Amino acid sequence: LNSMNTCERLFSEKACQTLMLNDKKEAWELDKVVNLESWIDRPFRSITPTEVLERFNVYQKTAPTRMQGGSWSPMIRTPDVGFKFAQSAFSWIIPRKHFENKGELINNPFNILTAFEKWSPVGIRTRIVDFNEEEEFGTWWNAALAYREVNPVASDYILFSLLQGGRSIEIVDLKWEQVNFKTNVVTYLDTKNDLDYVFPLSKLGVEILKKRKAKNSKNSIYVFEYPASETGHIPFNTYHFEQLEKFGAKIVTSHDMKRTFASAANTLPYKETEINYLLKHKVSGVNAHYFTKNKKLINSLMQDIEDLFVKTVDSFNASQAAKV
Repeated sequence: LNSMNTCERLFSEKACQTLMLNDKKEAWELDKVVNLESWIDRPFRSITPTEVLERFNVYQKTAPTRMQGGSWSPMIRTPDVGFKFAQSAFSWIIPRKHFENKGELINNPFNILTAFEKWSPVGIRTRIVDFNEEEEFGTWWNAALAYREVNPVASDYILFSLLQGGRSIEIVDLKWEQVNFKTNVVTYLDTKNDLDYVFPLSKLGVEILKKRKAKNSKNSIYVFEYPASETGHIPFNTYHFEQLEKFGAKIVTSHDMKRTFASAANTLPYKETEINYLLKHKVSGVNAHYFTKNKKLINSLMQDIEDLFVKTVDSFNASQAAKV
């Protein structure tokens, strides 16, 4: 669904603020604004490979809505996702029109991006806050806590994302009806692999949610209520994660938090199936009844991960205090 929304945005009428490399070719700076026409209502047969290539080239130089780490850099993944989605849509419709119209030949105009090797290479993402690096993890954790003075909702959202090993799309719009304080569990509905998951809450996880419950408006729907947002919940973007850099932390995203969570889980003496459940990986035998059958074990794993994080932070803070 998010890919579909991205695709629609890229092919709607749009004013793109493009970037250019400075004279020394060392940094990106703002260039001209390029206006793109909407393709949403165009007959799909009228879209040509040349037009696809030209539009993609504009997006490859388009600035994101905000600077990343204090500097500009073009969007990369967003145009790839949107144009890949459009390519798939054409690949779906072409054989059907070929059948309906007795052999009509239609070429997929988006294939030109493959011919010109325009797709960005997909690398293995390794960016995490390394909890094995005491200073790195301790600094990041303390920055997240310090950010409460600036934005307590965002701070709680960031820490809760780590403690649950959750994806942004699962947590930003988390509702109170999904939280059960009697059993201390959260139910994530229709996750990325199309399954529902019942998740235990660690001690700090419970503490964060109870604080949100107390601080939110009386009839709030969302856990991370955010009146300044049109949706009513904290926005789905990386802005608040980036703000932690001002407190000395490494810039990471919600998905990087998931990798940190996975890295910690894999250091503990638990079975791969149990860890895969917490990572919401689709695995044979792990179904809706898995948590019910293994509740005590999964609870222990979740708390052990939190304890590992807290121990690392406590050790870092103790070492810092000793230097004073």
